[in-house]
Amino acid sequence: LVPGKTTAIRVAKRLALDQFGFAPLFCPSFMGLLWLLEGYSMTDVGYKVVAVAPDIIVANWVLWIPAMAINFSVIPLKFQVLYGNVIALLWNVYISYMSSKEG
Repeated sequence: LVPGKTTAIRVAKRLALDQFGFAPLFCPSFMGLLWLLEGYSMTDVGYKVVAVAPDIIVANWVLWIPAMAINFSVIPLKFQVLYGNVIALLWNVYISYMSSKEG
C-alpha cells in the first residue's frame, strides 16, 4: 500500500497504517473470537476484551513498532518475511499467555 524506495517517510507511513489502522482492530477481534471458540458467552467475551484490549494493543505497539521499523528499513526484502515470522513467534507466546489469563 506504500510502494517505492525505502525512505524514512515511507517507513513511517507503513508503520502508521499497520499499527494504528490494523492492530487496534485485529488484536481485540482475534482475542474475542478465540474466547468465543473456547466456549465463553458473548457477555463474558465482551468483558474480557474490554479488560485486556488496552494492554494487548500497547504490548503490540511496544513489540511491533520497533520490529517493523527495523524490518521496513534495514532487513533485505528477501528476509523480511522470515524476520517477521520470528517476531510473530514471540508475539504468539504473549497472546497465548494473555488469552489464558482469567479475568
